[in-house]
Amino acid sequence: SLDRELGMDYALKGKYWILAPIFTGLCLKERRVFHMVAALWAGLGIGVVLAVGQKLGWLPPNSNGYMGYGVAYTFSAPYLVFGMLMAGFYYQKTQRWLYRMGLILLIAAFIVHLSLLHGRIGYLLFLFAVPIIVNQMIGKLSMGIKVLICAAVIVGLFLSPSVQYRMNSTVKVIQDNKEELLRGEDVGAAPRLWIYSQAIKAFNQSPVFGIGTGSFTEFTRPTGHTVTHPHNNLLYMLMSYGVPGGLVFFWLFGTLFYIAWPRRHTELGYFVLSVGWIIFVAGMFDTSLLNSQTLIMFSVTYGFLYPLQKMPKGRAVLKKEELVEA
Repeated sequence: SLDRELGMDYALKGKYWILAPIFTGLCLKERRVFHMVAALWAGLGIGVVLAVGQKLGWLPPNSNGYMGYGVAYTFSAPYLVFGMLMAGFYYQKTQRWLYRMGLILLIAAFIVHLSLLHGRIGYLLFLFAVPIIVNQMIGKLSMGIKVLICAAVIVGLFLSPSVQYRMNSTVKVIQDNKEELLRGEDVGAAPRLWIYSQAIKAFNQSPVFGIGTGSFTEFTRPTGHTVTHPHNNLLYMLMSYGVPGGLVFFWLFGTLFYIAWPRRHTELGYFVLSVGWIIFVAGMFDTSLLNSQTLIMFSVTYGFLYPLQKMPKGRAVLKKEELVEA
């Protein structure tokens, strides 16, 4: 590493992967998966209460301005979208109207919290997740009705003043700095393209073994604008570890999707698939594998692959009233 202190900090994050083999030994029956998801919903629900209370002035705002627990929206927004996906999954598993109403309210609460955040990654994940959730909840209705409901939900989110402010400011920055962005220059208000170009240069400099973990700061220092990571999981792996890093990246996510996809109709399979999909997509715009909150969730979920691969494939294992029993 060109930066031993930062490199060691990143390397020590490998300790979180100890969670993966620990969780391989859990006996995760469907009811236990539901209890785990319910605990996550409870945590997210408390965050919603805090965010709404802060917005209305009933609770003091966080010093960093992030609504809810005060965690950066790059972490909290993906969790909210994941909570919506799991609520939609359980909605289709029960016929009890009381449970269904509760799940609808849960999804609505998470959308409200997302609308108070300035997380563009969360908005993007939401756009992809809405059709999935709507299909889960009204899969028997016509495609036209589904499209209308998806459009209404998406428009509802983007009517939020917080979301509009974030999107309008982003569009304005792009318009004002269009030429500089196209030339790959450093634009302080929109540094992503410049950061990506620097990461690609770092990879081209050492494509076989990479420049070393935590080295991006020293690599970008001569430009006068130091960056600690490239805000992209794949570029981070390629830049830091070369081609072997890229192969590891695709092996990690490829294995997860290969095992989880045929079992997506089970609770654990859908859980694993949703986490993997969210971290993969969000990781194209942020180095989520370096964030402790995201990495802990990913490593725990990866441990679930072992009990998951022992489950049968297909819809036969789907129990309609498991939620009611739980």
